[in-house]
Amino acid sequence: MTSFIGHVIGPKSQRTIPESGEIPLKAINQVKRFVEWSISSVLLPEKEQDEEIQEIWLSLENFSSLEEKPDEMSILLNRIARLEERVEELENTRRRRVLRFIKSIFRSKPKKKISSSLKSIEEIPIVTNRSQNESSERPMIKFTPEEFSKGLLSQRKRSQTVTFTTMYERLINVDPKFNLKQYGIKPNHYLIDKCSEFLLISEKPDGSDPPLIHYWINDKPEAQRNIVPDLVIDSDKLIQSPRERATKKANEQIDAELDRIARTNTHAKEKLISNFEKFDLDYWIHENWQDESSYPLLKDAILSHEEDNKGKRSLKDILKEDFDIPKSWTIAKKSSYWEESKRSTE
Repeated sequence: MTSFIGHVIGPKSQRTIPESGEIPLKAINQVKRFVEWSISSVLLPEKEQDEEIQEIWLSLENFSSLEEKPDEMSILLNRIARLEERVEELENTRRRRVLRFIKSIFRSKPKKKISSSLKSIEEIPIVTNRSQNESSERPMIKFTPEEFSKGLLSQRKRSQTVTFTTMYERLINVDPKFNLKQYGIKPNHYLIDKCSEFLLISEKPDGSDPPLIHYWINDKPEAQRNIVPDLVIDSDKLIQSPRERATKKANEQIDAELDRIARTNTHAKEKLISNFEKFDLDYWIHENWQDESSYPLLKDAILSHEEDNKGKRSLKDILKEDFDIPKSWTIAKKSSYWEESKRSTE
């Protein structure tokens, strides 16, 4: 908005409003164009939008700021979980397994000293009993992966994807039964192995070296669950009917909003023109066209004329329907065509 109409709403020293205080028609048209784009780009994303405003919007690079960033505690917990996995991997390398096997062979041989043999015999049941007690003391899981997934999503504070660590920390604070470590289960493993059917899970490394992987989660639509891999779904046919209904409803809402704006904006109230008059393109080209830099002025003139006639067509539609200029032509090609036309008339 600031890039497109900032000179209209910005500081007084930068505004294009004259000393008389009367807002120029061009400034009014720019505001109206922005309001229409703001509505239609949300309600009708498939509609051909205002090229100039759309280019400004697509050039922005701050979309990542809409996502919720992991807080420091989430990063710390993620690092701890990753370190635990790394320690487990190191303990189960081939070399470690061979060393443990060799030690177990020597440990099983009888010792010369009776005291040392008794000590080794006593140590074995102690370790075994402790591991058995730990496994027997662990409670049984009393929730399903779907319930766990829904619990995670219930902790979201916004609709964008969020980090699993953040949601998991909030969830176990609210309901400790979801604390997977009390069941001897690593949270990241449970998420990947059990919840991929109900959640959209994506991996995003941070900027550290080596990079630390964060899991980001979002709700998975019902239509994407339990899909047979070989089944091909025509998504266009699947959403065609809902899209048509939504488009019809959105058009009605846009028309109602534009009518409301016209009723409340005294500068936008203009006389109705009963007979439509086609824009005199040849005359404008002959009198005003210089080179490709004249294109924005021509565009404003055509759209202002269309608005004066209470029309709602886009620039491409007007050029195609009134002057037989193909929609596929680029600005450079249109400029070349009009320059040639001006030279031929001269």
